[in-house]
Amino acid sequence: MKKTLPPLFPLDAWRMIAEIGWGVDVNLKAVQRSAFAMHGEFQMSRIEEFVRKRVNDLYKAVEKYEKEHESLHIGSDDGFSDVCHHVVGLGQTAFDAAYDNPRLLESRYNQGDYQESFAYCFQKPEPVKSDADKNRDFLLLIGQVHDLENLALVLHAKTAEVVRLARIVQNDRA
Repeated sequence: MKKTLPPLFPLDAWRMIAEIGWGVDVNLKAVQRSAFAMHGEFQMSRIEEFVRKRVNDLYKAVEKYEKEHESLHIGSDDGFSDVCHHVVGLGQTAFDAAYDNPRLLESRYNQGDYQESFAYCFQKPEPVKSDADKNRDFLLLIGQVHDLENLALVLHAKTAEVVRLARIVQNDRA
């Protein structure tokens, strides 16, 4: 059973979204680390829930627009999701404008004026590795490379033996 998180007040949610700084820094890992450091895992879950609801609101605004006017050219479901998340990540002003005028979403999508994807900000970032951890991982990889080299030598020797035996069998048949 999924736990229900207490909702954020919209003003608090929009303030926290602005603090994340989506659209300012394009380094997703840096944005994730900064957001989780600033808000913590629990608050990030609450913000994510708020974002999910606002993205859903944008989907409904587009559906309503298309029923009343014409179809929008917004590409794939994945691309449209990225645009909607991007707009929510930009903050309340961008969200309100797109909600009131879904053609802005179409325009943003068709111009490639969005980053993929604000939704990823809510995945808990991997911890930053220390130099000692990086060195240990590097040495482990070097060890695996040496193991593969040794395996390749053994396989080469076995292949040569199979070829030698195949030639003997072929000569015996002749």
